[in-house]
Amino acid sequence: MLEERTCGGCTACCKTHGVAELKKPSGTICFHCDVGSGCRVYSKRPQACRTYKCSWLIGLGLLEYRPDKMGVVPDHVDIPGLGIALWLYEVKSGKLLSKFARRQTRLNLEVGNAVLHVPTVGRAKLFVPENKWDPELEFRFGDSKQKVVVIRARPEMFSEPA
Repeated sequence: MLEERTCGGCTACCKTHGVAELKKPSGTICFHCDVGSGCRVYSKRPQACRTYKCSWLIGLGLLEYRPDKMGVVPDHVDIPGLGIALWLYEVKSGKLLSKFARRQTRLNLEVGNAVLHVPTVGRAKLFVPENKWDPELEFRFGDSKQKVVVIRARPEMFSEPA
């Protein structure tokens, strides 16, 4: 059974996620965010912020994997035709290459889950395991509007360097 957690001082999603109600784009710190402390308007925060819960917050992963400490916000999203996929939003540039992000990507690919990497800069990358690969995916996600690069992936692509 998963044990729901509290954000505490984690404000990572206040940077990684866009908030339409505030016209805040993803990748920028929210103007209501007190980094490392929390939301200055917590009791009046937008509905999108009230309802969003990253995978760590709902109890997945170890306590020490809190997003602000790992530099990556994990989420699980159902993608039509692919099923549940792990989404990793980069908080700080380079963290999608970290041991933590590589391991999570590898483990998910091993069990047949797609993984989306959303970097701080550049296009998102959707890593699709062999068992779910379909050339149509490149057309579904690969247009310039979506800004997603679709990659046929194998777990060993994310193995630890020797």
